[in-house]
Amino acid sequence: MGVIVKILLDNPLLLLFIVSALGYLLGRIAIGGSSLGVAAVLFVGLAFGALDPNLKLPEIVYQLGLVVFVYTVGLSSGRQFFASFRRKGLRDNLFVAGMLVFAAALAALAGALLGLKPALVAGLFAGSMTNTAALAGVLEYIKTYSPAAALDQALAEPVVAFSITYPMAWSACCSPSPRFSASGRLITPARPNAPAIAPRPDGNSTTARLP
Repeated sequence: MGVIVKILLDNPLLLLFIVSALGYLLGRIAIGGSSLGVAAVLFVGLAFGALDPNLKLPEIVYQLGLVVFVYTVGLSSGRQFFASFRRKGLRDNLFVAGMLVFAAALAALAGALLGLKPALVAGLFAGSMTNTAALAGVLEYIKTYSPAAALDQALAEPVVAFSITYPMAWSACCSPSPRFSASGRLITPARPNAPAIAPRPDGNSTTARLP
């Protein structure tokens, strides 16, 4: 194990691709119709990070990944964002703002009841919203204002809280969930009709689709 850790320490890009590949494969495994999806990469990263505290990627990789993530989200959602203002946009955006305030209030309440540190509360909030960019903002704030002696511990707290709430929030909002009828029976999605072989008058067969 020590040899493997040393190889990963000397090759941080190899570490990046191994964690990404293993996380992708793990996220494809579905249990009861649900899977971790991309959140599995987070757990694989935590597992590798537990092997050695020095297993880290260069900061430029982290920053580039965040920039690419935000860039792609902006490209995919920009048109719908501005179009929403023409179709009940004010109502929808007020609803989203209200949900953010409500989630922040719940995180603050949990922090007050459980005696959690502000960094943990911030990580809980970012993870519950599946908002990686918010976590990055928290980490940048800590790097700027936290004392150098306690910097490592301060940076770890929001990441741990984020890693706990992110998979649960992702599973709740993004993974398919079973649907049941009023009688309690499981509703299965309709499947397209399978092709069948129907005879033709000339004795040959042709492919037909059953009703």
